[in-house]
Amino acid sequence: MSNLPDSLVVVPLENKVLLPSVVLKLTMKGKDASNLTRKHFRLSEQRKAAYVVVIPMKQSAQPSMPSQDDAAGDDKTLKKSASSNNGGDTTSTSLVKQSSSQVADDQLLLEPHERDLLYDYGCVARILRVQRSGLGVFSVFVEGVSRCKVDKLLPPGYEGMTTATMAKVTYLESPVKQQMEDVKDDLIAFRALAKEFLSKIRELQLPDHLTAQLSKLIDNVSPLTLADLLVSVIETSFEEKLLMLSMTDPKERLVKASEWMTRQLHVLKISEQIHSSIEGKLSKKQREFYLRQQLDAIKQELGESDDFSGGKDDDEMVQLARRLKDANLPEEAATVAQREMKRIKKLQPSSSEWSVARNYLELVADLPWSKKSEEVLDISLAKQQLEGDHFGLDHVKKRIIEYLAVAKIKGDLKAPIICFVGPPGVGKTSLGKSIATSLSREFHRISLGGVRDEADMRGHRRTYVGAMPGLIIQGLRKVGVNNPLFLLDEIDKLVHSTHYGDPSAALLEVLDPEQNNSFADHYLNLPFDLSNVLFIATANTVDTIPEALLDRMELIHLNGYTFEEKLHIARAHLLPKQTTAHGLELNQVQIEDHVLLKLAENYTRESGVRSLERTLASVVRAKCVALADLRESGKEHDYNPRVDLQDLEEILGMPGKGELQLTGSLGDVIKESAQIALTWVKSHAYALKIVSSSDQNIVEKHDVHVHFPSGAVPKDGPSAGVTLVTSLVSLFSGYYVPTTTAMTGEVSLRGHVLPVGGIKEKVISAHRAGIRKIILPYRNRKDVKQDVPDRVQQDIEFVYAKTIWDVLEAALIIGDTEKWTTRAFESHL
Repeated sequence: MSNLPDSLVVVPLENKVLLPSVVLKLTMKGKDASNLTRKHFRLSEQRKAAYVVVIPMKQSAQPSMPSQDDAAGDDKTLKKSASSNNGGDTTSTSLVKQSSSQVADDQLLLEPHERDLLYDYGCVARILRVQRSGLGVFSVFVEGVSRCKVDKLLPPGYEGMTTATMAKVTYLESPVKQQMEDVKDDLIAFRALAKEFLSKIRELQLPDHLTAQLSKLIDNVSPLTLADLLVSVIETSFEEKLLMLSMTDPKERLVKASEWMTRQLHVLKISEQIHSSIEGKLSKKQREFYLRQQLDAIKQELGESDDFSGGKDDDEMVQLARRLKDANLPEEAATVAQREMKRIKKLQPSSSEWSVARNYLELVADLPWSKKSEEVLDISLAKQQLEGDHFGLDHVKKRIIEYLAVAKIKGDLKAPIICFVGPPGVGKTSLGKSIATSLSREFHRISLGGVRDEADMRGHRRTYVGAMPGLIIQGLRKVGVNNPLFLLDEIDKLVHSTHYGDPSAALLEVLDPEQNNSFADHYLNLPFDLSNVLFIATANTVDTIPEALLDRMELIHLNGYTFEEKLHIARAHLLPKQTTAHGLELNQVQIEDHVLLKLAENYTRESGVRSLERTLASVVRAKCVALADLRESGKEHDYNPRVDLQDLEEILGMPGKGELQLTGSLGDVIKESAQIALTWVKSHAYALKIVSSSDQNIVEKHDVHVHFPSGAVPKDGPSAGVTLVTSLVSLFSGYYVPTTTAMTGEVSLRGHVLPVGGIKEKVISAHRAGIRKIILPYRNRKDVKQDVPDRVQQDIEFVYAKTIWDVLEAALIIGDTEKWTTRAFESHL
């Protein structure tokens, strides 16, 4: 080896040993690492190699952390296995000792006490290839070439290396031919031992390509080289590998390698015995499980019957197969179910796919593909049902009867989808229940309020974890028949156009009689016929329903109840219901009609009857308390079941609290105008002759509710000030305003009428609507003269007001104002 350099860069290797013919991956960094890689590339161009000396190093106080990279080599070299106790000959090292802190390159010198940690023997290694791993970091692949003895360490700066340590080495010559002849018998014995080891090599869980390379090397390489390779593979200690590195006598190396190989074989044999012993102690249940798996595999290979047999899961699958057979599935559904059954029989019950497939098959078996309920289309019975369940709503009942009559004559219910539109509490949902009862159909309510995901309607695809069918398929599974009545409640509360999709788009197919005969749910992934399902929808408003969806429905508007209708509903339905619900007899709560009317007029303010029902519940609870107190004191005979007006005030308090409620999508300015208007009317109620005393409060026992129509349209601005004052005065005084009179203007707390904008547009619009008198602020007079067309000015009487009193005198039909102006000055206007 005279052609190899004897002064080499030292690569310290902590607690690892590189032997000849073994390939090792090193991670190097620093300035000298860059110099070394450049030297490698320069020599590679000259078809030469760069060399380093890899010297084992005793463990220091702060050892460097090895990397997780596996040793690697090319097709002609052997990769080191990760099965050795050193974690494999893969490390992360530098040309100098690494520290846990970041230090400058010029400080990366091996200290004198660190040099003492290096062993006297090392391995000269050839650099095979270099890869850049990061900024200033290189992955260097080296192959052991020859054992060497370290003669001395050279000072820093030798041969241009600034921080790296270099060493003077002496190569240990290979054994001569005569020495090899002397150990011929040992060579034959070692090769046989290596073949025996190879037969059990799988116990080490080495990669297949490594096993294949070892098989070739046993017959094709020198026994001494094979000894180095196998010692690197089997479980040997750091000290044993050091001993192998330092030995030069071939006989000693073969003897030691054979000794360690024999020890490894002994360990493998003991492991086999332990494994066999454990297998022999398997429980009867486990052994039966393995045998059944083998039996199933044999049956599949022979193509024999796939019937389930034995075990709880098998019994359930037999029942599931029977249910699928009895479900009378359509051809396409039957094909899919049969395919899934074959698939599930090949899966383990403990696997997640088995559970997913089973849940799907159970859904297919549960769906009412052909099961119907017997329908009764009796018009007289439907009339009785509707009259018994609902009071009033005559036009609604009439349309429902017409709907059912057409269905009876035509023979099916593929008529337009009905949508009940009306305020809350007027009986939309209960009407749907009554229709289902009159038809003898199953009833299912689907609440659409707040639904924001299209998958809620169509279901989730089975590829997702926790996938479920949609609300439509779930409802059909629950009712168990394919001709129920589905009530799509609060269809106007659907959330539209989210990144989850638009659920209203899924309803387009559901509510179209021409398309819903093959409704496709994402989870079911089979067409299902919804043509027999009767859909009825409910909504509070149609403003938020998409036009395409609205086009598929026939709207039936439900107006609010009158006080007389509320009185009848309370007498016939609500009061008996609440009395029974609270455990009282019907004769233990007696409320006269005038008391019920007082409840409806003064204590509730709604179109429906829900607040009225809650108020009645409060009255019934108060009677429960009174009866319970008398029973405890033994005076039950003194109980009075009657409820009069005085009792209402004691139970519910005063009817009103003088509050102002505003509705109709209003802005802050218009809300403030309404508050100013009410404040002005309250302070001038005596001047307006609304009250008989200046100390009276007109809203002490009443609430005031002001609603601006077209609630979905936002409204704001001060222009409605005078109109609000006039409306409140008309409300409290009983004087009316002609329908041909219009007004605009802002009002102040002291009653001054202030100018507003947009006079031309307002006047022209009023003229188009047939208005003949318009009251405007005095300071807007010039806007009329300048902007309003002469023809419009000739058709309309304009009244210009400076104060709100001018507006009231011009607007209200009183007959005799009785000197309101005088009263106005007396009230300090």
